Amino acid sequence: MHDDASSETTTIAPGPSKTSLSRGWVIKSVLIILVCFGLAVWGYVDATIIYVKRGQNHVDAARLSYLDTAINSNMRRADRISVPDPAARLAEIKEQTSLSEIDKALFEWLNALDKIENLGALAAENEAELAARTAGAEASDTTTMFADPVKHRRELKAARANASQPKPLNTFDIPSQWLFVVVGLGAGVPLLLMFLVNASKSYRYDPASRTVTLPDGTTVTPGTLTGFDKRKWDKFLVFITIEGESEERKIDLYRYTPLEKWLVDVYEHSAIYEAEPEPEEDAEPEEDPADAVREGGDGDG
Repeated sequence: MHDDASSETTTIAPGPSKTSLSRGWVIKSVLIILVCFGLAVWGYVDATIIYVKRGQNHVDAARLSYLDTAINSNMRRADRISVPDPAARLAEIKEQTSLSEIDKALFEWLNALDKIENLGALAAENEAELAARTAGAEASDTTTMFADPVKHRRELKAARANASQPKPLNTFDIPSQWLFVVVGLGAGVPLLLMFLVNASKSYRYDPASRTVTLPDGTTVTPGTLTGFDKRKWDKFLVFITIEGESEERKIDLYRYTPLEKWLVDVYEHSAIYEAEPEPEEDAEPEEDPADAVREGGDGDG
């Protein structure tokens, strides 16, 4: 219909009609929107569950390795093994050029912890625990402080008896998943809003008077149609000019059905309509007079 719509007389159903969204456009739009939101959900689940769980597994393994190294080196006191300010301690280790085995194990633990936790928030948690101990409360474990390091190591080792060797997180593993969330929502939300806006609009047509009513209430009839530009017809776009308006309107024919038939019907009955010429048949090539003279000369000789 789209390619030769203007060369044939269209048949319009009797009675006023209203457009509906094109099935092809709906399917295409819904699929794209689902892909965008699917990407966002995928990134969110990875960033908040999958990668955090993997990172926590590595943190637990690194904590156990640190406790093993420290306790086997006869460093058993809780105040020496605990790390009240993990952010400051991690920064201090990074500046050192030579590390002991204990510091190497501590760096691996704190560096892994830094990828899934806010070390500053952990320091505040530790401050509250130290204040409670000063006030007479019984010591308890925090994320980086231990009330009884030997007992904590024993319990952690038992909990990880059947645990698999964890794969460390890269620095950008979790941030990259949030990037997927931003990209997915950044593309999906505008597309969803555009879909809803288009779904809320409709064109109406009265075949008796050949009147197309646009979504804003403007009417187009054969008598008011002063321009029908098909320069982007292959992209399902037509540019119409209405009497009394200085600017043309771009009409998307792909999103609404059967809008194309209606506008073509109005156009074909307007004063500006020009039937597309029939393709000319190939004519027999005319004989060159010079060739005829040459042929005659050859015969005389």
